[in-house]
Amino acid sequence: MLLHMLIRACLYGFTFLWNILCIQSAFHCPPSLWEIWNDRCYLQVTTSMSWFAARTICQQNGGDLVVVSSGSENDLIATRLQDSGVNDSVYVGLHNNPDFSKYRWVGTGEFSSYYIEWANGHLDTTSEKCVILNLNHREFYETDCYLDQYALCETAPYAQRCMTSDWMPWNRKCYISLPDPSTTSFNESRKLCIEKGADIVVIDTEEEHLIVNALATPYLAECGFRSTWIGLVRDYSTQPATNFIWVNGKHPALDLWYSGEPNGANINEDCTCTELIGWYDVKCSRKNTFPICEKAAARILFKKNDGCSTEVVIMSVWTRSRARCAHACWQTTGCTSFNCIKHAKLHFECQLVEAKNNVGLYKHEDDKICATYNMF
Repeated sequence: MLLHMLIRACLYGFTFLWNILCIQSAFHCPPSLWEIWNDRCYLQVTTSMSWFAARTICQQNGGDLVVVSSGSENDLIATRLQDSGVNDSVYVGLHNNPDFSKYRWVGTGEFSSYYIEWANGHLDTTSEKCVILNLNHREFYETDCYLDQYALCETAPYAQRCMTSDWMPWNRKCYISLPDPSTTSFNESRKLCIEKGADIVVIDTEEEHLIVNALATPYLAECGFRSTWIGLVRDYSTQPATNFIWVNGKHPALDLWYSGEPNGANINEDCTCTELIGWYDVKCSRKNTFPICEKAAARILFKKNDGCSTEVVIMSVWTRSRARCAHACWQTTGCTSFNCIKHAKLHFECQLVEAKNNVGLYKHEDDKICATYNMF
């Protein structure tokens, strides 16, 4: 495994590692069973229930029943669900209450402004109905809202950021090197991390090992440091104390010890340093050694409101998805919300706004759908 990592590093160079840090997606789905398909997050409800119960499940998990906004999304949903073994129909977020003459997507305006492919072109305007998507025909059908069906939830991905530029984001975490010559022991270094609201890094994957060593390399080469601390310490809860445990209490699932390591049980080598070639145990009082600290990235959500904000627009950009609007706002200094205006051919005009307050929301004409997304 270590040889494999060395080959990767030599072939691609550390530029490859920095590129990982730079291009890592800023957006993620909520935890648990959500999946990202294209630029949206979807959750399958695979227990049959009423439309109302399914919507409650979606909302409890941070989303709502799916709004199908295009033929391509319709095809994507049908294909992905069939690939996962769902072959009949699922509830979608279309409902004709309280006005039986009009179907509305949850959280939006009338259905006519969004993509819809009705089976037989029929609409029941005399009683309350909900809508299912037939996956085989890829058409929408009206049905009794209390009929037990599977359902599909949807939500926008959320952004994560490290708040200050000295931290490096990667895979829902933030990392920083703290080469302070005055605090070089393991305990002193860990205290530095904790004061930053973090802890010494816990390495869960081979790729994270490469990332951590990429962050450490400039300081080892230029500042005269000897090595880098990671949060792996000898476990004295069992005897003999030959095992190690991470500072977060977890036992290592990854074995990246260098050949012959760990080997210092009899000479109090109770802490761990890392190099690209692997880990090795050392005395916790070791000098000229600095930590890589890590913490969870802050989670940034955007909450949708119908209508566009009349607050000051910083700039406008054009994209093909709402998630890219959110990404543009997230990257723009001063942006706390954005107006997302849907135009023809699935293009979105994103107006980046510098205030959160929805002072004077306004509606667009029928051929445009406008909503404000506030960061919180």
